[in-house]
Amino acid sequence: MSSKSCNETEHQCIHQSRCLNGSICYPVSMKDRRICPCMNMTNSTNTTTTATTTTPTTTTATTTTTTPTTTTTTTTTITTTTTTATMTTTTTATTIQEGGIPFSLVDSSPNDTTQGEVLIDKIVCWGLAMDEQRYLYISDDEIHEVRRYQLGEKNGTLVAGGNGQGDGLNQLKFPKYLVVDRQQTIYVSDNNNHRVVKWNKGATEGIVVAGGKGNGNALTQLYWPNGFFIDTLGTLYVADSGNHRVMRWTQGDNKTGTVIVGGNGQGAGANQFNVPRGLSFDRQGNLYVADTDNNRVQRFSIK
Repeated sequence: MSSKSCNETEHQCIHQSRCLNGSICYPVSMKDRRICPCMNMTNSTNTTTTATTTTPTTTTATTTTTTPTTTTTTTTTITTTTTTATMTTTTTATTIQEGGIPFSLVDSSPNDTTQGEVLIDKIVCWGLAMDEQRYLYISDDEIHEVRRYQLGEKNGTLVAGGNGQGDGLNQLKFPKYLVVDRQQTIYVSDNNNHRVVKWNKGATEGIVVAGGKGNGNALTQLYWPNGFFIDTLGTLYVADSGNHRVMRWTQGDNKTGTVIVGGNGQGAGANQFNVPRGLSFDRQGNLYVADTDNNRVQRFSIK
């Protein structure tokens, strides 16, 4: 095994500071955060000290950036919101990504091929997640619901929304990005309801964990939330697109959030965003934000 990849199929190379910065090859079926838990990024003052504009490496020309998504190799891609296929091909990995208004979900074979396979078609797929049992979760932006699919399944099982668009707890309105935890709890950025909601496994209603008080720029509000990140303590980081900022919401407190970067008006300054849409952290705790309408990715060192 090399230091950065796994030669075995259906394995993933994990390189994580909590694993003593070693490269460990694990079967995908055994992947578990308890092996190498995410870093605790909430024991800090969360003060932005640097902001660096970074040019991403992409496999396709892009005009509008969304959430970076990684494959089981080291490839990272930034997708366009106007593409009609959700695929980047590599030669050794399953590659599934999210964003935009595609009408099919495409998966590349793990058997050293660059040819993709359409798994699900004729859906307005926006958000995508996979749990440890390799179930796919897909948010359908057109019918305002989230469905879970076994690989090879075409119809799926309704797991969130599905009661028409609206602001009821049993409804979604243009659901975007998804996170699924080990308990198959689903978190959804409920974009036009200006909130992030949590749906426990088997639930018929969601629980608001951030926002949900109409659109606005108060610390109790979100405005077109999109990409988000949840750490191991349940702290939620949200790309608050319409407010041009990134918000932090601690677990159990769905009333008031904290601005950690941005919030200085719409603009192109190093302390500003223009419709931030996706975000992620690296193992050093650096925050990366897809600053969509500024056509850039910004990196922030959170201290």
